Amino acid sequence: MRIKRRRRRAVLLAGLLAASTGCLGGCAETGKTLAFSPMPAPSVTAVPGALLAYEVSRIDQPKLESDETQALARADYSWLTLGEYTLLRRSEDRKTGQEVYSKLDYRYGFHEQLFALEENVYQISVSPDGKHYVTVETDPQIGQYAVVMYQTGEKQGNTLLTMEKEAWMNVSYGQWSPDSSTYMLFLVQQQEMEPKQALPSGGTDGVLAAPSVQVVCSVIVCSTQACLTPQPLVLSTAENEYIEMQACISVDGRSLLIRKGKWDGKERYAHLVRLSQDYRSIEAENILDITDADAITFVGTERLLFVQKANLFRITDIWGQPRTEKVAKLQVGPPDELAFAFSSDGQALAYAGYDKNGNWNVYIFSIGSDGTATDRLVYKGGTDYLKSMAFSPEGGRLLLQTVRYRQAQADSGQVSWPVILTFK
Repeated sequence: MRIKRRRRRAVLLAGLLAASTGCLGGCAETGKTLAFSPMPAPSVTAVPGALLAYEVSRIDQPKLESDETQALARADYSWLTLGEYTLLRRSEDRKTGQEVYSKLDYRYGFHEQLFALEENVYQISVSPDGKHYVTVETDPQIGQYAVVMYQTGEKQGNTLLTMEKEAWMNVSYGQWSPDSSTYMLFLVQQQEMEPKQALPSGGTDGVLAAPSVQVVCSVIVCSTQACLTPQPLVLSTAENEYIEMQACISVDGRSLLIRKGKWDGKERYAHLVRLSQDYRSIEAENILDITDADAITFVGTERLLFVQKANLFRITDIWGQPRTEKVAKLQVGPPDELAFAFSSDGQALAYAGYDKNGNWNVYIFSIGSDGTATDRLVYKGGTDYLKSMAFSPEGGRLLLQTVRYRQAQADSGQVSWPVILTFK
């Protein structure tokens, strides 16, 4: 069993963009629960430049009722900061097909339904802290789509904007900033340009060249209360390009990194954009040569960290003359056996890979502001499939989602089992 590379690229050719519906041993043997005295969820902090220890103080593997999980066609988890020791579970009922969101107490496995998606909900995006979610709802009677902001657990939402059906065809996906303060709705529009007549070749006149397609990528920025951009802000315009799904967004929500490329596959690059304070104009932009990164994150507003081919790199002066330097080499490999998760502040990188016995392990790199880094083994897993990892918003916990071996062989019907590591 191997850990598959879980890229979030899902490259979509312009014009074929589909709306995203989602928005996720050593310390403990798989399947067992370690009990510790109750403690509040910590906030891991350190003085600038210091390396954090990331020592595991608690491991939770909630016992989920087997009869309940058997009734689910799918289930996965994300962070929910409405109270301590809570996760947000998204599940699908096997019989009805309804998608349900529940609050899970991961100490004991208790859960409480918060809301269920109605048939008119086309897309949903939950904030990283789980306190808000945005839906795109349809109204077939008037032919409009509404973007609605909800507080998790509340039945009434706040309509941020409405769009005509034709305009909605340009929407690709919505995404939150890491601090859950801003929601961004990305739109990609393709416009077929007039084909140019090719020069005569081989005795054939009047042959038209392949039509050229202009791709326009725009964004609408919203707070949890209202939209901040009255009109879509154009980020880029280019011919015959594709946009890779899932942008990289800075903590403050003003810096964006969008990976793009030419349809012929000969050119791939990262487009870096800095938005103004009011989100209504572009303050700065640059092009970076990050062609095959497995994971990327902003560190503040002037630096980036990324993982590529089992190495950790840092880029400084990203708005001027970018400089790339290698920070460290990961302990395990090869690259296609790794899974990754950066903390929102860029102070930590969690990664996983196989040891010589075929079991996956989780390591954490602690990264100082001066570029130094050190890693340590924090969890020994097993032979189950590691689906994903995610740091909590405050950075003091790490959520692992595993899938039983047999379910991992199927593309659908996966029920995740959460493991939560709490650090000192």
